[in-house]
Amino acid sequence: MRTWYTLGLLLLSNVFMTLAWYGHLKWFPASRSLQLKALFQLKVLQEVLSLTVFAVFAIYIDPQHTFRWNHAAACCCLLGAVYFIFQNQ
Repeated sequence: MRTWYTLGLLLLSNVFMTLAWYGHLKWFPASRSLQLKALFQLKVLQEVLSLTVFAVFAIYIDPQHTFRWNHAAACCCLLGAVYFIFQNQ
């Protein structure tokens, strides 16, 4: 049951933070300096930056946790996501 509580709380916090970060673009028209069509680009960049900061933090906190090939493959996939999200602007 703890797993479901954890997943539910993570989902709720993600919804809340998404509304907090991007909701102003819909509800406060004066702040639309960023075009709404850039929302997907903003989200992908935010995820890449967040995961990068977390990876550095995790390695700093737990030096025994090594950087493996699957981590490098995931980083390449993230870079691919950034590349593809900015295509055909």
